[in-house]
Amino acid sequence: MENSFNAALQQLNGKIEDLRQQKQAAASGTVSSPAAHAEERVRRMGEAHARILNDILAMHRKLATGIDPPTLDALATFLQECVEKVAKERSVPEVMLCCRSSILRRFHHEAGGGAWDEMERQLAAQNEAWPETTQRDPIEEEAGFERRRQLKYREMKNDFVNYELARSAQLIRGIERAWQADYPEPGTPLWRELVLEGVATALRARILQGYYERLLANKEKIVTRATELVGRELGALQAVLAEKNLTSLEDAHRVAITSGRVLDEVIPEIAWQVIREESAGR
Repeated sequence: MENSFNAALQQLNGKIEDLRQQKQAAASGTVSSPAAHAEERVRRMGEAHARILNDILAMHRKLATGIDPPTLDALATFLQECVEKVAKERSVPEVMLCCRSSILRRFHHEAGGGAWDEMERQLAAQNEAWPETTQRDPIEEEAGFERRRQLKYREMKNDFVNYELARSAQLIRGIERAWQADYPEPGTPLWRELVLEGVATALRARILQGYYERLLANKEKIVTRATELVGRELGALQAVLAEKNLTSLEDAHRVAITSGRVLDEVIPEIAWQVIREESAGR
Protein backbone atom coordinates (compact mmCIF):
# COMPACT_ATOMS: atom_id res chain seq x y z
CA MET A 1 0.00 0.00 0.00
CA GLU A 2 2.83 2.37 0.89
CA ASN A 3 4.53 1.76 -2.47
CA SER A 4 1.27 2.43 -4.34
CA PHE A 5 0.71 5.62 -2.36
CA ASN A 6 4.25 6.83 -3.02
CA ALA A 7 3.89 6.03 -6.72
CA ALA A 8 0.67 8.04 -6.91
CA LEU A 9 2.27 10.88 -4.98
CA GLN A 10 5.26 10.91 -7.33
CA GLN A 11 2.93 11.05 -10.32
CA LEU A 12 1.04 13.96 -8.76
CA ASN A 13 4.29 15.79 -8.01
CA GLY A 14 5.33 15.32 -11.61
CA LYS A 15 2.11 16.90 -12.84
CA ILE A 16 2.49 19.77 -10.38
CA GLU A 17 6.02 20.35 -11.62
CA ASP A 18 4.85 20.35 -15.25
CA LEU A 19 2.15 22.90 -14.44
CA ARG A 20 4.66 25.06 -12.59
CA GLN A 21 7.01 25.02 -15.56
CA GLN A 22 4.17 25.83 -17.95
CA LYS A 23 3.09 28.76 -15.78
CA GLN A 24 6.63 30.10 -15.60
CA ALA A 25 7.05 29.72 -19.34
CA ALA A 26 3.78 31.54 -20.00
CA ALA A 27 4.78 34.38 -17.70
CA SER A 28 8.14 34.79 -19.41
CA GLY A 29 6.77 34.35 -22.90
CA THR A 30 9.03 31.36 -23.56
CA VAL A 31 8.31 27.70 -24.13
CA SER A 32 10.46 25.16 -22.28
CA SER A 33 11.09 21.74 -23.73
CA PRO A 34 10.43 18.53 -21.77
CA ALA A 35 14.20 18.05 -21.59
CA ALA A 36 14.58 21.49 -20.01
CA HIS A 37 11.83 20.63 -17.51
CA ALA A 38 13.60 17.43 -16.55
CA GLU A 39 16.95 19.18 -16.25
CA GLU A 40 15.48 21.84 -13.98
CA ARG A 41 13.85 19.23 -11.76
CA VAL A 42 17.11 17.32 -11.43
CA ARG A 43 18.91 20.54 -10.52
CA ARG A 44 16.36 21.47 -7.86
CA MET A 45 16.36 17.93 -6.47
CA GLY A 46 20.15 17.94 -6.21
CA GLU A 47 20.10 21.25 -4.37
CA ALA A 48 17.46 19.99 -1.93
CA HIS A 49 19.39 16.77 -1.26
CA ALA A 50 22.63 18.65 -0.64
CA ARG A 51 20.98 21.15 1.67
CA ILE A 52 19.11 18.63 3.79
CA LEU A 53 22.21 16.43 4.08
CA ASN A 54 24.08 19.46 5.36
CA ASP A 55 21.34 20.04 7.96
CA ILE A 56 21.43 16.37 8.99
CA LEU A 57 25.18 16.56 9.57
CA ALA A 58 24.69 19.79 11.54
CA MET A 59 22.10 18.04 13.73
CA HIS A 60 24.49 15.14 14.31
CA ARG A 61 27.02 17.65 15.60
CA LYS A 62 24.43 19.40 17.75
CA LEU A 63 23.20 16.16 19.31
CA ALA A 64 26.75 14.82 19.70
CA THR A 65 25.91 11.50 18.06
CA GLY A 66 29.54 10.90 17.12
CA ILE A 67 28.56 10.56 13.46
CA ASP A 68 30.69 12.82 11.26
CA PRO A 69 30.65 12.99 7.43
CA PRO A 70 33.04 10.03 6.86
CA THR A 71 31.11 7.93 9.38
CA LEU A 72 27.81 8.83 7.75
CA ASP A 73 29.20 7.85 4.34
CA ALA A 74 30.38 4.51 5.73
CA LEU A 75 27.01 3.80 7.37
CA ALA A 76 25.16 4.76 4.18
CA THR A 77 27.39 2.37 2.21
CA PHE A 78 26.71 -0.39 4.75
CA LEU A 79 22.95 0.11 4.42
CA GLN A 80 23.17 -0.03 0.64
CA GLU A 81 25.17 -3.25 0.86
CA CYS A 82 22.45 -4.68 3.11
CA VAL A 83 19.82 -3.70 0.55
CA GLU A 84 21.76 -5.56 -2.13
CA LYS A 85 22.16 -8.64 0.09
CA VAL A 86 18.42 -8.71 0.80
CA ALA A 87 17.63 -8.37 -2.90
CA LYS A 88 19.58 -11.51 -3.84
CA GLU A 89 17.73 -14.75 -4.46
CA ARG A 90 17.79 -17.27 -1.65
CA SER A 91 19.27 -19.99 -3.83
CA VAL A 92 22.41 -20.96 -1.94
CA PRO A 93 22.61 -24.18 0.09
CA GLU A 94 24.18 -22.78 3.26
CA VAL A 95 21.61 -22.03 5.94
CA MET A 96 23.06 -18.69 7.04
CA LEU A 97 23.38 -17.34 3.51
CA CYS A 98 19.99 -18.69 2.51
CA CYS A 99 18.36 -16.87 5.43
CA ARG A 100 20.60 -13.79 5.45
CA SER A 101 18.01 -11.51 3.90
CA SER A 102 15.40 -12.49 6.50
CA ILE A 103 17.92 -12.07 9.31
CA LEU A 104 18.96 -8.63 8.06
CA ARG A 105 15.34 -7.51 7.82
CA ARG A 106 14.72 -8.72 11.38
CA PHE A 107 17.84 -6.99 12.73
CA HIS A 108 16.96 -3.80 10.86
CA HIS A 109 13.51 -3.85 12.45
CA GLU A 110 14.93 -4.45 15.94
CA ALA A 111 17.42 -1.61 15.49
CA GLY A 112 14.66 0.87 14.65
CA GLY A 113 13.13 1.24 18.09
CA GLY A 114 16.51 1.51 19.81
CA ALA A 115 17.67 4.18 17.37
CA TRP A 116 14.53 6.27 17.89
CA ASP A 117 14.85 6.02 21.67
CA GLU A 118 18.50 7.05 21.45
CA MET A 119 17.57 10.08 19.38
CA GLU A 120 14.89 11.05 21.90
CA ARG A 121 17.44 10.94 24.73
CA GLN A 122 19.85 13.11 22.78
CA LEU A 123 17.11 15.60 21.91
CA ALA A 124 16.18 15.85 25.59
CA ALA A 125 19.83 16.29 26.60
CA GLN A 126 20.14 19.23 24.21
CA ASN A 127 16.70 20.68 25.09
CA GLU A 128 15.60 20.14 21.50
CA ALA A 129 11.88 19.65 20.85
CA TRP A 130 10.36 17.54 18.11
CA PRO A 131 9.03 19.85 15.36
CA GLU A 132 5.30 20.43 15.61
CA THR A 133 3.49 19.42 12.43
CA THR A 134 0.03 18.78 13.89
CA GLN A 135 -2.48 21.45 12.92
CA ARG A 136 -4.76 22.62 15.72
CA ASP A 137 -8.36 23.63 15.18
CA PRO A 138 -9.06 27.01 16.84
CA ILE A 139 -12.04 25.56 18.72
CA GLU A 140 -10.26 22.35 19.74
CA GLU A 141 -9.64 21.80 23.43
CA GLU A 142 -6.07 21.44 24.65
CA ALA A 143 -6.59 17.86 25.84
CA GLY A 144 -7.98 16.76 22.49
CA PHE A 145 -5.17 18.41 20.58
CA GLU A 146 -2.58 16.81 22.84
CA ARG A 147 -4.09 13.36 22.27
CA ARG A 148 -3.95 13.85 18.51
CA ARG A 149 -0.39 15.13 18.71
CA GLN A 150 0.78 12.17 20.79
CA LEU A 151 -1.04 9.72 18.52
CA LYS A 152 0.61 11.20 15.44
CA TYR A 153 4.02 10.98 17.08
CA ARG A 154 3.49 7.33 18.04
CA GLU A 155 2.36 6.52 14.51
CA MET A 156 5.44 8.24 13.11
CA LYS A 157 7.72 6.21 15.36
CA ASN A 158 5.90 3.00 14.44
CA ASP A 159 6.21 3.84 10.73
CA PHE A 160 9.92 4.49 11.19
CA VAL A 161 10.49 1.15 12.92
CA ASN A 162 8.68 -0.62 10.06
CA TYR A 163 10.56 1.10 7.23
CA GLU A 164 12.22 -1.22 4.73
CA LEU A 165 15.99 -1.31 4.40
CA ALA A 166 15.81 0.36 1.00
CA ARG A 167 14.05 3.36 2.48
CA SER A 168 16.57 3.63 5.30
CA ALA A 169 19.38 3.62 2.74
CA GLN A 170 17.88 6.83 1.34
CA LEU A 171 16.66 8.49 4.54
CA ILE A 172 20.12 8.39 6.09
CA ARG A 173 20.99 11.18 3.63
CA GLY A 174 17.59 12.87 3.85
CA ILE A 175 16.32 11.59 0.51
CA GLU A 176 12.54 11.35 0.33
CA ARG A 177 11.75 10.08 -3.15
CA ALA A 178 8.04 10.82 -2.87
CA TRP A 179 8.86 14.54 -2.68
CA GLN A 180 11.06 14.44 -5.78
CA ALA A 181 12.18 18.06 -6.26
CA ASP A 182 9.34 19.53 -4.18
CA TYR A 183 10.92 19.51 -0.73
CA PRO A 184 9.38 21.78 1.92
CA GLU A 185 11.11 25.03 2.71
CA PRO A 186 14.28 24.60 4.80
CA GLY A 187 13.67 25.18 8.48
CA THR A 188 9.96 24.39 8.34
CA PRO A 189 8.56 21.69 10.67
CA LEU A 190 8.30 19.13 7.84
CA TRP A 191 11.88 19.82 6.81
CA ARG A 192 13.17 19.50 10.39
CA GLU A 193 11.13 16.32 10.84
CA LEU A 194 12.93 14.72 7.90
CA VAL A 195 16.27 15.93 9.26
CA LEU A 196 15.60 14.12 12.54
CA GLU A 197 14.48 10.99 10.71
CA GLY A 198 17.80 11.13 8.87
CA VAL A 199 19.65 11.37 12.18
CA ALA A 200 17.67 8.46 13.64
CA THR A 201 18.38 6.40 10.52
CA ALA A 202 22.12 6.85 10.94
CA LEU A 203 21.80 5.73 14.56
CA ARG A 204 19.82 2.75 13.32
CA ALA A 205 22.51 1.88 10.78
CA ARG A 206 25.17 2.01 13.50
CA ILE A 207 23.15 -0.34 15.72
CA LEU A 208 22.45 -2.65 12.78
CA GLN A 209 26.13 -2.77 11.90
CA GLY A 210 26.90 -3.86 15.46
CA TYR A 211 24.27 -6.59 15.22
CA TYR A 212 25.69 -7.79 11.92
CA GLU A 213 29.23 -7.97 13.32
CA ARG A 214 27.95 -10.05 16.23
CA LEU A 215 26.03 -12.23 13.79
CA LEU A 216 29.26 -13.07 11.98
CA ALA A 217 31.10 -13.64 15.27
CA ASN A 218 28.40 -16.10 16.44
CA LYS A 219 27.81 -17.73 13.07
CA GLU A 220 28.69 -21.27 14.15
CA LYS A 221 26.33 -21.21 17.13
CA ILE A 222 23.47 -19.90 15.01
CA VAL A 223 24.16 -22.37 12.19
CA THR A 224 24.13 -25.28 14.64
CA ARG A 225 20.76 -24.34 16.09
CA ALA A 226 19.28 -23.48 12.71
CA THR A 227 20.55 -26.64 11.00
CA GLU A 228 18.91 -28.84 13.62
CA LEU A 229 15.60 -27.11 13.04
CA VAL A 230 15.89 -27.16 9.25
CA GLY A 231 16.79 -30.85 9.39
CA ARG A 232 13.55 -31.65 11.20
CA GLU A 233 11.52 -29.62 8.72
CA LEU A 234 13.33 -31.22 5.79
CA GLY A 235 12.45 -34.66 7.10
CA ALA A 236 8.77 -33.73 7.27
CA LEU A 237 8.92 -32.22 3.79
CA GLN A 238 10.57 -35.30 2.30
CA ALA A 239 8.01 -37.56 3.95
CA VAL A 240 5.19 -35.63 2.33
CA LEU A 241 6.94 -35.63 -1.05
CA ALA A 242 7.28 -39.41 -0.82
CA GLU A 243 3.50 -39.78 -0.53
CA LYS A 244 1.88 -40.97 -3.75
CA ASN A 245 -1.67 -40.48 -2.58
CA LEU A 246 -3.10 -37.21 -3.92
CA THR A 247 -5.00 -36.70 -0.67
CA SER A 248 -1.68 -35.61 0.86
CA LEU A 249 -1.81 -32.35 -1.12
CA GLU A 250 -3.12 -30.45 1.89
CA ASP A 251 -0.31 -31.84 4.02
CA ALA A 252 2.20 -30.84 1.37
CA HIS A 253 0.81 -27.32 1.34
CA ARG A 254 0.92 -27.15 5.13
CA VAL A 255 4.52 -28.35 5.31
CA ALA A 256 5.58 -25.94 2.56
CA ILE A 257 4.09 -23.02 4.49
CA THR A 258 5.76 -24.18 7.70
CA SER A 259 9.11 -24.58 5.96
CA GLY A 260 8.83 -21.09 4.49
CA ARG A 261 8.07 -19.73 7.94
CA VAL A 262 11.20 -21.44 9.28
CA LEU A 263 13.34 -19.54 6.78
CA ASP A 264 11.54 -16.21 7.07
CA GLU A 265 10.74 -16.05 10.78
CA VAL A 266 12.07 -18.85 12.97
CA ILE A 267 15.73 -18.77 11.94
CA PRO A 268 15.90 -14.95 12.17
CA GLU A 269 14.42 -15.33 15.67
CA ILE A 270 17.15 -17.85 16.54
CA ALA A 271 19.79 -15.43 15.28
CA TRP A 272 18.25 -12.58 17.27
CA GLN A 273 18.14 -14.62 20.48
CA VAL A 274 21.80 -15.61 20.07
CA ILE A 275 22.76 -11.96 19.58
CA ARG A 276 20.80 -10.96 22.68
CA GLU A 277 22.42 -13.73 24.73
CA GLU A 278 25.85 -12.62 23.54
CA SER A 279 25.08 -8.99 24.42
CA ALA A 280 23.81 -9.93 27.89
CA GLY A 281 26.98 -11.89 28.57
CA ARG A 282 29.25 -8.93 27.93
